[in-house]
Amino acid sequence: MLPALDEFAIVVVDAVADDVQAAAVDFSAVAQAVLVADV
Repeated sequence: MLPALDEFAIVVVDAVADDVQAAAVDFSAVAQAVLVADV
């Protein structure tokens, strides 16, 4: 694999991981709010 392509892949994976982590945090917050509202 070309070094430039490798760097690009790392950047893309990092960005996707950040998005997934942010979505998980949002989902967790919503889930907790729903649980609290349910009780």
